Amino acid sequence: MKRAHLYVLAAALTAIALAIFLYKYVVFGFPLAPEERTEIWRVEVRLQFEAEKGPVKAAMFIPSRTGRLIIVDQSFVSPGYGITTEPQPGQGIKAAYSIRDATGLQAVYYRAVIQPSRVAEQEARDSTPKLAPPELQGPRLAAAQAVIESARRQSSDASTLAAIIVKLLKTARPESEESFLLGPQPTNRRLVVV
Repeated sequence: MKRAHLYVLAAALTAIALAIFLYKYVVFGFPLAPEERTEIWRVEVRLQFEAEKGPVKAAMFIPSRTGRLIIVDQSFVSPGYGITTEPQPGQGIKAAYSIRDATGLQAVYYRAVIQPSRVAEQEARDSTPKLAPPELQGPRLAAAQAVIESARRQSSDASTLAAIIVKLLKTARPESEESFLLGPQPTNRRLVVV
């Protein structure tokens, strides 16, 4: 009986490995032969500007998909700036860099790896959950105020403040104010435990 389990496990692992291999070949177009090449582009954008003392909000548009090209990997580098991304119908994705106070020469960066896709684009959206506003008191109120103050330093206006608060809650570290506000086992349907 133990030998049969070994064969079943080996067959299951082999099937999983072949499925991953085929997915990379069909969807991402990974080459099969050693000398074969695939089309991949690395795009880097440097946005540089002079800031006067005060809040700054700089935005750029990033295409989510252009014909058969897709963004495989992307990164935003902006020391001290908050970064929010928002889909814009017909224009791609709007990336907004914001900071409460900046002076002098500023530079923010964006890098993407782009390659052709072999799969047709499919759109899927989660439904928007309906949530009642929480009534916070005591330590929860103090934690919420700390999260808001942290987001305020990286924002330039109300819309970037809200987007950065959501981003902080989505990337909450254990033992942080954000994690305390989310409570145990947070989900996208329940953001705050009252």
